[in-house]
Amino acid sequence: MAKEKDKKSVIESISQVNEENFSESLRNANVFSKEVVEKAKENREKEEAERQAREFQEIADKSAYINLKLVAQRKYYKKGTECMAEASKASLDLVNEVSEGKLTALEYDKKLKEIVDAAEKKIEAIGKEFRNDKNELRNKFNRSWSYDWDNPFARLNRAMENELKK
Repeated sequence: MAKEKDKKSVIESISQVNEENFSESLRNANVFSKEVVEKAKENREKEEAERQAREFQEIADKSAYINLKLVAQRKYYKKGTECMAEASKASLDLVNEVSEGKLTALEYDKKLKEIVDAAEKKIEAIGKEFRNDKNELRNKFNRSWSYDWDNPFARLNRAMENELKK
């Protein structure tokens, strides 16, 4: 019913257009009513509020991800450091055994290789555990996580590694 009424009003408005009022009728058809302008303003304000809410949510998610990842990194760096400290102590113990005459040079090399191999296996297990935790963390933020979230502190990590190499 409403469609028929709209068709009739369109047909009537078209039939009333002539050469004299053509430009004015066309212009009037393209003029925005106050209601349309108000609706557009409301839509713009609503869209802006939604955009800001999405942007804030992304910032909050990114911050939470980065902070949780840093906690995980500290945890696994600590485990790795403890593993290296154990290997270092075991290496010093071997040197003491060599100096006391309990080990030969070949025995020292063999036991040192065993210590390094054991430490390497522990480090690999720590790395695997870290990767699993990192994947779980990414999964927690699966709708918003992006690769660049892992990079803000990559420079910091490189600086730490470089300082440790000095």
